[in-house]
Amino acid sequence: IRLNSMVEVEEKLTGRQFKFKIVLPSEANIGKQKVSVFAPLGVALMGYRKGQWVNWEMPSGQKEFFVRNVVNKA
Repeated sequence: IRLNSMVEVEEKLTGRQFKFKIVLPSEANIGKQKVSVFAPLGVALMGYRKGQWVNWEMPSGQKEFFVRNVVNKA
């Protein structure tokens, strides 16, 4: 996962799935499924790959996410 990656993750505890793009802060817009690379979730996911588990301390507490899919565009 890197800047401009389209990411699908699933939160382990709730099973909720999220799909979004990792973007620069100036492009961030949660309504358009764009998360800043500097947001807690953006920071947590950087460098991970499809099929990996990510554990990270979020503002709402410890979270665990499964990376379901990653698409990197040139």
